[in-house]
Amino acid sequence: MENFRIQVAVCLSITWLLAFTGAVNAQEMSVDDGIRDRIERFQMTGRLVVAGEEIAARDTLWALYEDSAHAPLWVNQSHIDDLINLVGRAEEEGLLPRDYHYQALTGLREAGASTPGAAADFDILLTDSLMRYMYHMFFGKVNPVDLDSDWNLRRTLDRDPTQLVAGAIASDDIHQYISDAVNLHPYYKKTKALLAEYRQRAALEGGGYPAVPTGPTLRKGMRDPRVAMLRKRLQASGQLGAEPVDNPELFDAKLEKAVSRFQREADIDVDGAVGAGTLAALNVSLQSRIDQIRVNMERARWILRDLQASDDFVLVNIADFNAMLFRNRQQVWETRAQVGRTYRKSPIFQADMKYIQFNPTWTVPPGILKRDILPKMKADASGYLSEKDMMLVDNKTGKEVDPSTIDWAAASPRNFRYQVVQRPGPDNALGQAKFIFPNPHFVFLHDTNHREHFDDQVRTFSSGCIRIEYPMEFARLVLDDPDWDDAAIQGVLETGRTKTVYLNEPLPVFILYWTVDPLTEDGVPRFLPDVYDRDDRIFKALEAPFRFEPPDDLPAWIEE
Repeated sequence: MENFRIQVAVCLSITWLLAFTGAVNAQEMSVDDGIRDRIERFQMTGRLVVAGEEIAARDTLWALYEDSAHAPLWVNQSHIDDLINLVGRAEEEGLLPRDYHYQALTGLREAGASTPGAAADFDILLTDSLMRYMYHMFFGKVNPVDLDSDWNLRRTLDRDPTQLVAGAIASDDIHQYISDAVNLHPYYKKTKALLAEYRQRAALEGGGYPAVPTGPTLRKGMRDPRVAMLRKRLQASGQLGAEPVDNPELFDAKLEKAVSRFQREADIDVDGAVGAGTLAALNVSLQSRIDQIRVNMERARWILRDLQASDDFVLVNIADFNAMLFRNRQQVWETRAQVGRTYRKSPIFQADMKYIQFNPTWTVPPGILKRDILPKMKADASGYLSEKDMMLVDNKTGKEVDPSTIDWAAASPRNFRYQVVQRPGPDNALGQAKFIFPNPHFVFLHDTNHREHFDDQVRTFSSGCIRIEYPMEFARLVLDDPDWDDAAIQGVLETGRTKTVYLNEPLPVFILYWTVDPLTEDGVPRFLPDVYDRDDRIFKALEAPFRFEPPDDLPAWIEE
């Protein structure tokens, strides 16, 4: 303890001496000396505040100034102006200028570097601003692990961060340099353009769309004062032209077409009529749409740069209820999907598909067994198991057990030592094929015996796994082997026996969640339902102050 006290006293003395010496010799210091003084104090104390702003960058910032022998990094006024202008436009990326010292930088630029100390402060603050901005563009502002413990998609950096930042400072066009380095995905670019469009709409509309009052369903042929208000609403959002009509209160064919277009954009049932669901979507505020776009730009920063490293992969968008196959980074196939119920959400994660199982058995997962099936078996085990074509299997021996030999009155989730297995067949809960990518969630893609749900607009019906509409076509495409054509797959199915077929190469599977789709074939962006209520937490984190807690999965570049 005494040694510890001595060490603390020595550190405090050194810190006081550095501060005192800096105060006495402030007028004699060069800018280089000022930078060196600040960096040394930063390294010693672990904290640096300049112009009232906390410096977040650490190791890389220190390395940059050590490489320059503590000389200023920002010696070109045009580069300084470019950076300040860039972070001042951070809202174009769905980010906040305040996170990058924008006000402090503009103030210091206007005041000028009257002393070497002020010049040192300005230089360090510029460097920290750039690093914060680059970090968010590469990885996002929000740490997804904080919002979802299932998250396992690693955000990586394949370049030395010191060289990367130094290259940005030396570049003739910082914005272009960062864009090239991040290699922004077409989804991100389209969503960014959509953000600009919606902010322009907000400016033109005084911040919001005209509201449509509640009332009976509006449809073609009706006359109603609300129809005139509906026209104004659809004209404001661009689905309907602004040409005058003889009777604005008449719901005509042109208005019906505009309503249908709006329904496609809002991802709701297209019937050309304005019922309760369409009315609710019409009255979603313009600001809410802007916030939704910003949230999805953040999601894009989390993963799309690394997603481009995969040539072939499967992508499931939970919020869009679909699954897609990509070959050579081009989408080659898509199918409708059913996802987890809102109280049994499909997790967001990535894993590699290893094999397909045809005519699978279904071993009931422990959670479903405890919550759903055990209570039914306690009421009538033999009847329930017979109806579902299931059997009991002893956990230790792996042998089938006669349900009449079990004391069901005493059975509980704690002492139940059996598995419940459904035999292969068209009535199996997994259908006739499952696609396995080993993961701790016991989630996979599979066929289903509840095909009627694929016609529903909102398809949250599973217990977490992803049910796909055309599994045999998917199997043929995934196997990508002439020996496994449609006839070969059908032949296996007809045997009724379980068969496992391994892929030639593991195929990455990404289970993701996006609520904006700007890449539609007809060019009309779609706003998808936030079925799991995930958007709001991301939005609040985007709006929160800059944080200084580094995520575990990111390079030692900056403290977030």
